[in-house]
Amino acid sequence: MSKQQASIQMIPIGHIHILNPRIRNPKLFEAVVHNIAKVGLKRPITVTHRKAKADGKLYDLVCGQGRLEAFMVCGQTAIPAMIIDASEEQALIMSLVENVARRKHRPVDLLRGVELLRGQGYDAKEIATKTGYSSEYIEGVLLLLEHGEERLVSAVEIGQIPITLAINIVRSPQNEQQSLREAYETGELSGHRFMTAKKLLETRQRSGKTFRNAIKNKAEKRDVGYSAREIVKTYKREVERKRLITRRAEAVNRQLLFLVEALHCLRQEGHFTTLLRAESLDTMPKQLANLLSARR
Repeated sequence: MSKQQASIQMIPIGHIHILNPRIRNPKLFEAVVHNIAKVGLKRPITVTHRKAKADGKLYDLVCGQGRLEAFMVCGQTAIPAMIIDASEEQALIMSLVENVARRKHRPVDLLRGVELLRGQGYDAKEIATKTGYSSEYIEGVLLLLEHGEERLVSAVEIGQIPITLAINIVRSPQNEQQSLREAYETGELSGHRFMTAKKLLETRQRSGKTFRNAIKNKAEKRDVGYSAREIVKTYKREVERKRLITRRAEAVNRQLLFLVEALHCLRQEGHFTTLLRAESLDTMPKQLANLLSARR
């Protein structure tokens, strides 16, 4: 599509169909609304003629959902739009690529964008060019997607783990802990990120590779009744937990009694109390003072 094929017109907002809707950051969206209300629209949205017009929508939105919704909030009924000649498939790809190429985007945007581009026959190099990522990074994402590793892709995207670790985990599924240890030893994971990555792998092992599996597993757990064995196991676990709490409470109580007794003895020493008053340290928490009063 060339620039000569595009034209800018005022078109009714009600005639625009949002082809690829996404959730917006409320604070960023508020800033867009404020900016448009104050200085106007700096850049028109991009639309293409819609092939199916049964619902009264004449255009598919390609780029500019935030600007479109901000115009609606401002009470506008029409918006400047650049009308291009593109098929619905091309428009969807362009919309997804724009979302992925943004500085801040959700991990799911990258997943959807790369999956769609791969489905359209683009290779890693071509996808990298369109999204602004390196070919190596996209190849890694494609490898993770081929194995259904949505959880690892998401972790890579938000910086929890390096993509090299995610790839090693996929290529050597039986050596996850070794891959994790190597990433720590080579400095790819710091102490805090190491613990985060460790928890991530535990969650992945427990809930599955994809977020859909996690939701499905939770639903199944809610639907399946507990067996007698599971009930007894849960009961024993709760009993042991309460015993542990009781032991800890008793230990704290013994320490508190020792502290009260020690303070009581020290307060009987005249020199000690004089020194405390001289240093303005003769006050104490009310609860502790009450305990000492009861000791007398």
